[in-house]
Amino acid sequence: MNVKLWKGSRNDLSDPIGTIMENRGVEDYKTYMNLDDSCLNSPWELDNMEDAVRLLNKHIWNKSIISILVDCDVDGVTSASMMFQYLKTIGYFGKINVLHHSGKEHGLSKEIEVPPETTLLIIPDAGSNDVEQCKELREKGIDILILDHHICDRENPYAVIVNNQNGTYPNKELSGAGVVYKFLQAVDEYNWTDVADRYLDLVAVGNIGDVMDMHSYETKRLCTKGLARIVNPMICALVEANSFNIKGDPTINDVQFYIVPMMNALIRVGSSEQKKRMFRAMVGEEQTFQYTPTRGKNAGVTIDETLAQHVARECSSCKYQQNKTKDKAVAELQELIEKHSADQNKILFCNSTGILDNTLTGVVAIKLAEMYAKPCVLLRTFAYEPDYYGGSMRNPDGSPIESLKEFLMSTGDFESVLGHDNAAGVKIKKENVPKAIADCNELLKDVTMSKAIVVDFDFDYSKLTVALPKTMYEMHKIWAQGISEPYFYIRNIPLAHSGCAPMGKNGNMWKYSDEEKGIDFVCFNDNGRLIDWIEDSFEDDEVVTFYGDNYAKIINAVCRLSLNQYGNKVTPQAQIVDFEVI
Repeated sequence: MNVKLWKGSRNDLSDPIGTIMENRGVEDYKTYMNLDDSCLNSPWELDNMEDAVRLLNKHIWNKSIISILVDCDVDGVTSASMMFQYLKTIGYFGKINVLHHSGKEHGLSKEIEVPPETTLLIIPDAGSNDVEQCKELREKGIDILILDHHICDRENPYAVIVNNQNGTYPNKELSGAGVVYKFLQAVDEYNWTDVADRYLDLVAVGNIGDVMDMHSYETKRLCTKGLARIVNPMICALVEANSFNIKGDPTINDVQFYIVPMMNALIRVGSSEQKKRMFRAMVGEEQTFQYTPTRGKNAGVTIDETLAQHVARECSSCKYQQNKTKDKAVAELQELIEKHSADQNKILFCNSTGILDNTLTGVVAIKLAEMYAKPCVLLRTFAYEPDYYGGSMRNPDGSPIESLKEFLMSTGDFESVLGHDNAAGVKIKKENVPKAIADCNELLKDVTMSKAIVVDFDFDYSKLTVALPKTMYEMHKIWAQGISEPYFYIRNIPLAHSGCAPMGKNGNMWKYSDEEKGIDFVCFNDNGRLIDWIEDSFEDDEVVTFYGDNYAKIINAVCRLSLNQYGNKVTPQAQIVDFEVI
């Protein structure tokens, strides 16, 4: 087990909140934890905002035919849904076309056909760099409004662009949904309406789905407000479908780990009709479906379900399908990796052509990165550019490379690396791949590519009290992208044989109840490693008396601390992430 203390951590248990927030670069954590609307920026600080508002108003007054392009990710779907609903809510009676991608392309891809009768095309969450496509549309007399947050690599004079990456707007951590919201705020102010705040729940989900850094006061405030008032029927249905995991108002982490993956699964592997149904549910369309459950209290009974409930089930089914496809691809790629000794390289390069399509390269890349504890660049042949590979790169948590994006671009071997620091799309000439592998190996020759678990605290078991899990629970709504949940490295934990009990359907999870401290230690993902160790550590007759022996073994463990709520019982809990036997 490779554990390292957070760089510069005070390791101060007397001030756990201050230590944690200081480690994450938050100086005034009391203000951060109690944000109000004073931290929100004026929408008029965004470049071209007045021109954008005037353009939309012109087409509203003219009852133009408006087309809205739905980009194929959670941010894109929420952004387009907000724009569509806003127009309907303010009483726009003109025709609105909704344009969907069939695959997982972005922006004005080759498959997108803009209806020729369109007079205004609105592109949320994409389009800034689609210069040639915008030029062609403008030559046809179509006005273009782009509401985007991606870095503009090229000047695009053929569209009115509102993009928080341009100009001096102070918050660069707004997603497409965030930019659309600021635009709708401006339209509200200009037209003396009050509609934009109705979609704050979608603003939150879009920003969380696009992994925006929650160091930003504005982004954090918008997400907090949105999650406190979830009214969108699609989001409500997804929350209900995850009610076992989500207790009360969803936190940012809840949305990131439960809601976003379900939506992404349908976007990645769902049919065109399913994607359209999700959008229809998101914008509040009503439809009733007949459904006969095969399990549960209503098994065999035909019941009515809403469009949103129906789509939530489709999301769940797509996630199951996606996981099966992912697991199959991972197994096949593992064989290739071992056959070619690709895991001996500092960065794992792997060709997934013929094994995996572009919709799942990201989720498979992160799985391989975690398995091999090193960065992964997963490639595939481009359909339209056979001399190039496209694909995804992912960097696992605890990697010695802080920004894989910057590192790969520094080699000079890649055509592009577009996205986040450690999760991005790549493009590279096929002939350059061997050189890229060699360059990465050379640049990292003195770097040990092992995955380390970064902890905020390192202390002896004797210093652990119930106050610490309680404090962490009080902070659980804070954890988000950039403000990660803390890990605690606890040394010399004595496990009494009598207190260790297997859990789970297959007995591969375990719990140890420390009655003296009043804390439960649990481990959910060790695949029976500790249970096997316990059984191997004692004589046969001791194993028989598994629950009666007071013999103790000592472990060091990395833990997450919180409270476990089950029914009316609340128990301080240490969830073990990894451990080593002393």
